[in-house]
Formats: sequence, C-alpha cells, structure tokens
Amino acid sequence: MQMEKTIAKKTTSFSGGTVLVTGGAGRLGRRVISELLSQGITVRALVRDNSDVNALPFGTIPYIGDITSQDVVFDACKGVDTVYHFAAIVSQREGGHKEILRVNTNGTKMVLEAADIGGAKRIILSSTVDVYGSKRNDLLTEDSELKPNDMYGHSKMLAEKQIQSFSGNISYTILRMATIYGEEFKHSFFKIFKMINSDKAYILGNGKNALSLVHMDDVAKAMLLVRKAENASNKIYNLTDGKTYTQEYLFSLAAELLHKKTHFGHVNTFLAKILAKKAGITVDDIRFITSNRIISINKISQELGFKPTVDIKTAGKELVERFLKEQKGN
Repeated sequence: MQMEKTIAKKTTSFSGGTVLVTGGAGRLGRRVISELLSQGITVRALVRDNSDVNALPFGTIPYIGDITSQDVVFDACKGVDTVYHFAAIVSQREGGHKEILRVNTNGTKMVLEAADIGGAKRIILSSTVDVYGSKRNDLLTEDSELKPNDMYGHSKMLAEKQIQSFSGNISYTILRMATIYGEEFKHSFFKIFKMINSDKAYILGNGKNALSLVHMDDVAKAMLLVRKAENASNKIYNLTDGKTYTQEYLFSLAAELLHKKTHFGHVNTFLAKILAKKAGITVDDIRFITSNRIISINKISQELGFKPTVDIKTAGKELVERFLKEQKGN
C-alpha cells in the first residue's frame, strides 16, 4: 500500500495567487499556463533556455535554467503558492539512465525543497501510470503495488517517494496520468494514422490488451481542480478518461474515422520493432501499444467530483480531420 501523509498541512484556499510551472514550455505546461492565466493568476515558468521563452503563452514570467540549478529554481519559487512540477524526461531516447534520474528524480528533490522554503502551499506532480509497470492483470488503484519496468516509470516512482517522505511544510498532490492524446499530443497518433491510411498497420500481439488514455482537456481540468481542492492535499490520484480500450478497438476506430476498410494483420513485438523503425514508431510508442493496464479513477471521482468530459470518438474524429488536413497540405 502506498503511504499518504497524514501530517497537518496548510489548507488555505487557492484562489488567485502566484503559480510556478516547471517545464512550462512543454505541451502540458503551455496548456495549463494558458488556463491559469485566463483565471487571472500570475504564472511563472521555469524553462531550459532562451529559445523556450518564445513558446510560453503571453503574460508568463520566465525563469531560465536547468531543473537542478539551485539559484534559478530557488529564485523562481520565492513567494509562489503552488508549484506544478511538469519538467521531466519522458522519452528514453532523450537521455541515458543517469540523465533521466538527474532530471526526473534529483530535479524533483530540488524543486520540492525550493518550493517549501519559498512558502508554497502545495506541489502538484505530473506522474504516470508507468509506475505500475506496463503489463498488469489486476485492477490498478492508487494503493496498488508499484512495479515500474522502464527507466521513466522508475524515475517517477522515486520522485513520488521523495515527495511523500519530505518533512517540510508543503503539501502535495500527485496525478498518475494515462497516455495523453489531443491536439498537443498528436504526433505519435499521426504516425499510426499514416500507417493505417497506407494499409501498412499491424496489430501487435492479439490486440486484446487493455489500454488507457486521457484527453488533454480533461488533464487541464484535473490540474486546475486539484490546486483548488483542499481535500486533495497529500493525495495521489489516477487520471484517465475512465474507460479501457483494447489495442484492436483503437486501431479499428482510427480506420473507421479514416474511412479505411482495413483488415489488420498481427505481428509479434520483435517483428513490430523492425517494421516500426521504418515508420518512425519509437520504443516509447510500442511500450504504450503493447501495455496492458486496467486503471480505476474512482478515487478522484468520489473525492473531488472529477468527471472526464471528452468522448474518444468525438475527439478522435477531430484528430483524424486534423491529420488529413495536414496530409493534404503536404
């Protein structure tokens, strides 16, 4: 069972105020920043270099530096009420094990300490269902045993444990998110659409494995919800769209939306990696496609009243239409 803090923490309401978003130039960071700014909240963003500043929504206050740069991180955290910690290496192609641990784990420790000293009431960590491992047969709740089987999931597990065991005054909320889809996260899905549209897509294995998704709109809604909810203090929540899909269903849905009458062949993972390389499908993409997890969101639904609002057929249609438009433009 995963331990959650019971120590009394600050419970002041989170209306207005000043927020720091680490990884502010990333896809999730930009979206959450835009939502916060629209509510009149002062938003600071920690970004890696000057080129990232141009990607920030207008009105964001940038702080430039590495996630483990003590002076910059501590300066950025002074006087904020909430820190959204999104900065992380997600793809295993971006760095070796040491770099993933440096950013995802050591960086979290740095931000946590700086946020606490800076007076923040809460840190909100963007975590992942990969902490459970990629292949599970049990229903996954927030109390399920953590069994990460890749470096990204392992680094996020360590980051979670750092936050849970921290002895400062800051409270936390951890969101373990399923694979995100939507306009901001279209590229991996576009690669699949392209293969289906060209009659070159294959189902990996028998296609009956259970996959979980969550739309960016619902992620943004949850991120803002947990900041304001006092009862989200020192809690961990799973975040999906509340449904479970098979690989076979998602491929068939994409084909239907593309108006393709495709009969998918089946290949094993070894052969898939060979075929995928030619199509630009990465190890990270295959990790999701071959995963098997049934994830419960009862906790966030019951405690915070969170209800996913995005239907995959509607959102999928919009994503496919965007894909076809871009293909036509090329």
